[in-house]
Amino acid sequence: VAGALVSIRWRGRPTSIGGAVNIARLAVLERPMPSLNLFATVLPSWVRDRALLKRAAKLWEALPLPYRHLLNAIFWDDNRLHRFVMGPSSLNGHHNDREGNLRHSVEVAERALALAAGDPVVCEEALILAALLHDAGKADEYRLANRRLVLSDRGRLIGHRTTVIEWVAAACAKHNVDIPHDHRLALIHILSSAKGAPLWLGLREPQSLEAKLLSMADRASGEG
Repeated sequence: VAGALVSIRWRGRPTSIGGAVNIARLAVLERPMPSLNLFATVLPSWVRDRALLKRAAKLWEALPLPYRHLLNAIFWDDNRLHRFVMGPSSLNGHHNDREGNLRHSVEVAERALALAAGDPVVCEEALILAALLHDAGKADEYRLANRRLVLSDRGRLIGHRTTVIEWVAAACAKHNVDIPHDHRLALIHILSSAKGAPLWLGLREPQSLEAKLLSMADRASGEG
């Protein structure tokens, strides 16, 4: 299966036959492994900027195990991961080129951490996780039509904010991701809050320090 993650099943002691290692078979890894850094598995044909991937991998390594598990559970689908790391962050605005969404997400995480530096109140791990996920739903927001990028039906009718919250809920339910309720509530608030949104819209102003820092870093990255 192209794009699948697999583990090796060995046939006794590994031996080389004409330069090839003799194995019994490959087994598809069907459930997300919290210990596997997915950014280290991204193919060069997907992302040419390997330095960008190293920055993303470093951010992943700073997360505690439950947060790694959640991120991996969301992106264990290779098609979704492919769309996230290769796709743009907008149609005509900021980071609207190949790998733009990954570049924007990494940049927002790094900017937010810089703003939070030395503040003992900030949960840096939650800030990193939210930054990597805040625009992840854009992987399903766009599609190609006549060699041109346009909004998908999901992008036109629902949007990336709701999409990523759906992904979080589905990943936690399907893969038993062990994140405490208050942590999950804090994450959803960071992902769903919006600066300046009218109350009747049902969105909330950023209230946690992490939500405010992410909002500032997001605007700075977009305008930069």
